[in-house]
Amino acid sequence: MEHIIKELANYGQYHLANEEKYFDKFDYVEADAHKAIHKKYIEKISDFQEKFKTSKIKTTFELVDFLEDWWIGHINNIDKRYTKTFNEHGFY
Repeated sequence: MEHIIKELANYGQYHLANEEKYFDKFDYVEADAHKAIHKKYIEKISDFQEKFKTSKIKTTFELVDFLEDWWIGHINNIDKRYTKTFNEHGFY
């Protein structure tokens, strides 16, 4: 589980930084708000890394719940907002 959480943190930072690079490149109007949401994701995953050290089982269930909410809520709703901007620039 420790490895999985570490990978969630590493890939999250890579993926979100890459996404934010295009927000800046394409002057995405909601970039600042979206970046703030990304920052909360990174902070939450860091929190899970700390919690894992003291309570493995509880953290596992909390992590699954968080990721389910993130993937459904963020990816399927929040990320949809930038698709028009990215498409206008020939991306996606």
